[in-house]
Amino acid sequence: MSRGSWTPVDASGAGLSFVSAVGVSPGGQWTTVENYVFCSFTLTYPATVDARVANIGGLPFANGADLIDFHMSNAAAAIGVTHWLINPGSTSFISEAAGAAAAKTNTDLSGKTLSGTFFYRIS
Repeated sequence: MSRGSWTPVDASGAGLSFVSAVGVSPGGQWTTVENYVFCSFTLTYPATVDARVANIGGLPFANGADLIDFHMSNAAAAIGVTHWLINPGSTSFISEAAGAAAAKTNTDLSGKTLSGTFFYRIS
């Protein structure tokens, strides 16, 4: 088992800089257990009107061969349930449409604080 920290970065191509969230610098923690990485993070999106699909990068390890999807729910940020994907070989997770809900854009997340916990397999 090993542990460390990681810094979420904008991977949408918009060049956004995540800002501090309630006294917490944008960042996350990771722990590996065998071939699995367990991640947590907190970040706040800056004010933006950029309409690209939200994509958060900087994961500490590239995802293995499996397509990973997970959900986040953040009632405090009033964004509802969001669906995210980590593609094989990727170090970022991207918002995806789920059911009738559209993928979240940078504009949708403007000024919102996100926190999440998820895991993925690295080999």
